[in-house]
Amino acid sequence: MNVHDSYTYMREGLPHQEEQETNFEKKKLPENFEQAADMLVQEGNALMARNHGPEGDQKVYHTLENHSGAPMQGRAKEIGDMLGLTPRQQKVVAMAISWHDTAIEYDAPKEDNIVGMISRHRGARDTDRETSQGKPSMGSKGNEAVSAEMMLEAMKRINNDTNQTIFTQEDMDIGKWAIDATFPKSDFGPDFKGVEFVSDPSYEEIAARNPAVVRTVAYLQEHGITKGPHFSQPHLEDPLLEEGREIPMEVFTVAFSDLGAAGSAKVPEEFFTEGDNEGKETYHNLRKSENIKRLLDGNEPKDIEDRGKASQALLGWLGSQAGFAMWQMIRFEKVMNAMVKNGQMTPEREQAARELLGRHEINIKACVDRVARAKAEYDQKLSESGGDKAVFASIAKEMNFVS
Repeated sequence: MNVHDSYTYMREGLPHQEEQETNFEKKKLPENFEQAADMLVQEGNALMARNHGPEGDQKVYHTLENHSGAPMQGRAKEIGDMLGLTPRQQKVVAMAISWHDTAIEYDAPKEDNIVGMISRHRGARDTDRETSQGKPSMGSKGNEAVSAEMMLEAMKRINNDTNQTIFTQEDMDIGKWAIDATFPKSDFGPDFKGVEFVSDPSYEEIAARNPAVVRTVAYLQEHGITKGPHFSQPHLEDPLLEEGREIPMEVFTVAFSDLGAAGSAKVPEEFFTEGDNEGKETYHNLRKSENIKRLLDGNEPKDIEDRGKASQALLGWLGSQAGFAMWQMIRFEKVMNAMVKNGQMTPEREQAARELLGRHEINIKACVDRVARAKAEYDQKLSESGGDKAVFASIAKEMNFVS
């Protein structure tokens, strides 16, 4: 099933365009860049709330409250201050963040598959044709592309309505690039169990620069973890790593605000919450209240079968988080190394970036401890009479599928 919301009006020309323009006309026209940028942030936030809140296709992670609002905007403000972004640059960042997930189309799993995952229509540019587990991206018709296009249309509309060049071409180009940079390329390995950490071509180089990488990989290996899901951001990383180019600091800020919690979370629970919410959104059928009730209380053969599948899936999700975070640590080191080489990261700025965005080791170890506790409780309850219900209740509560 394809889930297609009305947010595509900017691309297809229609359902809500007149309504959007009418609402805009009722507002006082902005007189300067700051007012216009604030207006666009509010519009992006309103679209997020409408498209992904109770009035639209309700999300769990990709909501204003859990992602693009305070969580991302707060991280971006800290990163921007650390980098010394100008007020105008900070506003471009805020606009890109508020619009970057306004469009989220996806294919939902079959309803009878309790552990079926959604497949989002990813893509920012025509060159985004890399496949993830055999599924091609949508290129310039993907979610990131549609979100960026809607923001650009809104910027152009303000310029036209005010008869001023409030937003320059540079504002638009960097804003679009920042949204493009949130496009994630994923690699789960040929067995869908992850990619070996030491397989990265830059591993030896970054390990030499930061011994914490070697130490953390060794810690994971001691706990039987040698690989994990590898997520990257090619429109941030390719210019840096493959082309040796400088990137706008606004692009860096938005990208790491979006996919940086593994290193920026001030306490592990912050990282846990983001991962749990993404898990709930991904397991589309499992999070439905009627299925949760059935799995908690049901005694039919289908209930018992699905309960076992769901418990294993959620435990597997928890188990993948340390590996995911390890790859984010490696990715962060590669980006830092490239920006040091091209002169964008001075020693002082690199140190500040590490203090703000480089808390991976603590969060990775906390992930390992968390899944060890969950597995111990899983094994204990499974050995008890009627343990399958207790097992599911325990792991579902751990990930906040149930309160």
